[in-house]
Amino acid sequence: MARMTARIPFEFVLDELAPLAPRVRPMFGAHAIYAGDKMVLVVREKGQDRDDGVWIATQREHHDSLRRELPSIRSIEIFGSAVSSWQIIPSSAPSFEREVAHACALVLRRDARIGTQPKQKKAAKPASPQKPAKAITRKAKSKAPVAAKKKSAAAQSKKNARRNG
Repeated sequence: MARMTARIPFEFVLDELAPLAPRVRPMFGAHAIYAGDKMVLVVREKGQDRDDGVWIATQREHHDSLRRELPSIRSIEIFGSAVSSWQIIPSSAPSFEREVAHACALVLRRDARIGTQPKQKKAAKPASPQKPAKAITRKAKSKAPVAAKKKSAAAQSKKNARRNG
């Protein structure tokens, strides 16, 4: 049976970025868009949410210059009240499609203000050939307490037999 794929919101973004052969990966209920090895945009549409739109991967020092070109951008609210590196062109903005097309043009020009290099996942370290791996051993339980309990129970039943007999 064929696996169904989730609909990507704002698919026109992929059309705009087609010359870069973008890759899309699901990410926390949204879709991250990669150009080469950089995550450049995230598209999100939850419905009636202030953070629906196109998220731009950038750094704080670029906010002002990007805002001159993309006047609707703001920090993403679900990250809290602090200014975040990520900025959003909200889907509710009157100039949404025009601004998203311009952001895509910046990505196509490889504008240094847009894109982030995702952190590499740490690979498991292979066992060092010089040091043998430590064997995990379980300490054998002493049978002494069990034997003592058996003796104690036997002695108690002898005492009971003498009293009753």
